[in-house]
Amino acid sequence: MNYRIMLEQQPGEKTALIEDGRAVTYGELLELAATGNVLRSHDLAHAEAGGTDGTEGEAVPSGKQLYRIRRDTILEELTAFLACQGSRMVPVILAGDETGDIPDIEVPPEAVMGVATSGTGGRQKILFRTYESWADFFPIQNDIFSMNRNTILFAQGSLAFTGNLNLYLALLSVGGTLVCTKRVHPQYWFSLICQYNVNTVYLIPTKINALCRATGAPWMGVRQFVTGSQSFGKRETARVKECFPEASVTLYYGSSEASYLTYLRGEDMTEDPRLVGRAFPDVTVWIQNHVFYVESKYGIIGISHPFCTQDLGSMDAEGSFYFDGRADDLLNVNGTKCSAYRIEQAIRSVTGVEQVVVIVQKNGEKDALAACYEAESELEPAVIRKQLKRYLPAPEIPRQFIRLEHLPRTESGKPVRKKLMDGAL
Repeated sequence: MNYRIMLEQQPGEKTALIEDGRAVTYGELLELAATGNVLRSHDLAHAEAGGTDGTEGEAVPSGKQLYRIRRDTILEELTAFLACQGSRMVPVILAGDETGDIPDIEVPPEAVMGVATSGTGGRQKILFRTYESWADFFPIQNDIFSMNRNTILFAQGSLAFTGNLNLYLALLSVGGTLVCTKRVHPQYWFSLICQYNVNTVYLIPTKINALCRATGAPWMGVRQFVTGSQSFGKRETARVKECFPEASVTLYYGSSEASYLTYLRGEDMTEDPRLVGRAFPDVTVWIQNHVFYVESKYGIIGISHPFCTQDLGSMDAEGSFYFDGRADDLLNVNGTKCSAYRIEQAIRSVTGVEQVVVIVQKNGEKDALAACYEAESELEPAVIRKQLKRYLPAPEIPRQFIRLEHLPRTESGKPVRKKLMDGAL
């Protein structure tokens, strides 16, 4: 079984994808994936023969080859991904602006796909998956996210972002319709949502906030927002309800290695944005030594069980989980460990700034914390520091606040602290 066979089970005449006004049915999508110009024909021929051309496919002992996909549109990414299914080509979709390259790597014989992940550090690596490690979980996640053949889902961004690839394939597995774009333009997103009667929206929190600012007036058509985050709470949900009064919000927390861990409904959210809810069905999650652990059948090839996510967390008496930052969020400030995540959350709570990254800078022979942020206007540092005293001890209050037009980000929209630490201000 593979993703191409999965789509063959859907009605051929049903609209599968609409990208920037171009609509294709499930039948047309499969036809595009079958044409010779999707992949270079000699690449596929060499792959089937176990050979190599030395460029996009490298021969490996398993007989499978990694096929790097860089395309301009989501449709092109998807059709190239599908074209590899059933062959010895194992696709990995890469960001179009990725300057680095994937090193030669042995492809596991059971792999049908690879996903590129860089996390918050910006260093890219490839994780391999079987078909079952995602597809067998699609019924569970589709039930949690209320996605079915009647769903018209709006999403923005490349399939190089693992969250997008997963949600897109899960929706297509039940015969839904995807409305998508790579364009970063919230007013345009809203126009697509209205034009195509979108009932479900999948965006990261910063993009949800941008969409809400672009609505102008409440829109009644959207029933649900799905978002992956560890910093979305009651305040953010209330903002969504003001703009989309009929919409509920479902938040999930997961990892590239172990897929979905926990989820949270909007009605269960609190003022504490660290809350990430309860474990998904068929997934076991617990906290050990203040770190998340998971036992799941839906992990990447080669994952050890139980798997430690390296994310810091806690659990309350009712069994709800809280995300307390990542291990690499801990900053060393003059010999003292500080949680960048906790400081960033405090800054958001007192300023309303959506994106902020705390870094360590050298101040003579000593270290000093600095907060880099995006905002329409400059913050008044003295005022912010005074407000932060209610939430943070003095050593954790940044000495400097640096407003940037754009924070460096990964393909998924996550700010990259390492680039700021390296001096890319």
